[in-house]
Amino acid sequence: MRGEMLYPLNLLRAIHPDLYEHQRGKYAGREALLELRIPILEVLWNDALHLSPLHPYHLAAAWRAAGLSSPAWECGFFKIPLERIDRHRCVWFANGEVAVNDTPRTAPLALPVSEITRFDPIAYEELVQPPASYREYLRRRRERGRRPRPFAHIPHVLVAAPIDVAGLPQVRADLAPG
Repeated sequence: MRGEMLYPLNLLRAIHPDLYEHQRGKYAGREALLELRIPILEVLWNDALHLSPLHPYHLAAAWRAAGLSSPAWECGFFKIPLERIDRHRCVWFANGEVAVNDTPRTAPLALPVSEITRFDPIAYEELVQPPASYREYLRRRRERGRRPRPFAHIPHVLVAAPIDVAGLPQVRADLAPG
């Protein structure tokens, strides 16, 4: 991270090319995701920021319960208030039946419309537990000896804009919220 703005990956390419290359590396073997369209927003997967509605502590706890660990849980995470999100074009990605993070080299051209709804900040509630599919995903990956992706099967708020994080607190995955 450099500065006080979070940028969608495709925008990061022009601003910080070295950071872009590093982050783009996460798509090795899953390059088809780089062409995936997000309905309603009508942008590409990496033209949006992907925000989790779940405190990272709960995700890291699920990893520990599954006998897993990841350096992903060792960094700080911004706690972004709705006021910094709802002014932008954004959607709720349910991520129920679609395991986007495990998409192989070939992928659909767009996320299923059934998985995407307009983001409603009034109805929004932070999640307090990962969905059961997340725990099952972690179990299956561990059994198969394959490294899970930290946010697979977790709903997301997809924001088609950079977000200013100046002055925002960071939370840690090793500290319970509260």
